Amino acid sequence: MSFNHFPFHDPKIVDSIFGISASLLGVIGTLILGILAIFGDQIRKIILKPKIKGVEPIRTFQENETQIHIYQRLIVKNIGSVSAKEVRVLLTYLDGSKTENFIPFPLNWTHWNKTTRDISRNEPVYIDVLSKTDIGGPYKFCYSQEVGIPWEPDLINFDTAKGNLRLEFYERDNKVGSIILNYSKKEDKLFIV
Repeated sequence: MSFNHFPFHDPKIVDSIFGISASLLGVIGTLILGILAIFGDQIRKIILKPKIKGVEPIRTFQENETQIHIYQRLIVKNIGSVSAKEVRVLLTYLDGSKTENFIPFPLNWTHWNKTTRDISRNEPVYIDVLSKTDIGGPYKFCYSQEVGIPWEPDLINFDTAKGNLRLEFYERDNKVGSIILNYSKKEDKLFIV
């Protein structure tokens, strides 16, 4: 049996597809693969991104024999299409404006005592925002222990009259979210604005 009876063995069909020569298609395919090999990571980062969203602020109490610790925490979730790597959260301003003696600083991931952490897709994680050791005492910002504690009062104590806090989330290369929190002195609680 001869294979010459099948139309796909016809040299006219094999040499062109949709009117484009097979050799030109080979060159175009090679160029596309080369571009993907060189710029694949950048293209993937444009299409597939992590995105951090605030879920719920919570107030928690922890007691030991001598003190009560009160924490204002924020639950956040990565709602993006890929995991977020080495995420850090910076407190960038108070009360919707930059204070003269205030510089952005990293907050602490709950129970991690670190500045950065990975967040998988749809994983809820907790951030320590404020804490105090006395029910009537002042709230202090929850610095990551990797950073140390500053001496400036504006960078240590949270002035409850200021009200709003802005948190910004950064991954290795990009900003992946921001959240504004409002502190209600009456309810002694943070709320997402």
